[in-house]
Amino acid sequence: MGKKAKEHRKKVAARNQQIKAAQNAYQKMMNEQMQKYLADLRENALKQQEQEGDVQNSGTTGFSGIQG
Repeated sequence: MGKKAKEHRKKVAARNQQIKAAQNAYQKMMNEQMQKYLADLRENALKQQEQEGDVQNSGTTGFSGIQG
C-alpha cells in the first residue's frame, strides 16, 4: 500500500469518526427530547385524570344514602 493510500485511509477514518460522533450526539439529544416529551405526556394524563375525578366527585349531591 502506497503512501497516498495510507493518507487517504487515515482521512476516511477521521471523517467516519466525526460522522459517528455527530450521529451519537444527535441520537442522545433525540432520546432526551423523547424522554421529556413522554414525561410531559404522563404528567398531562395524570392531571386530566385528576380533573375528571374532581368533576365526578363534585357531581354527587351527598344524599345517596337517603331513600324514600
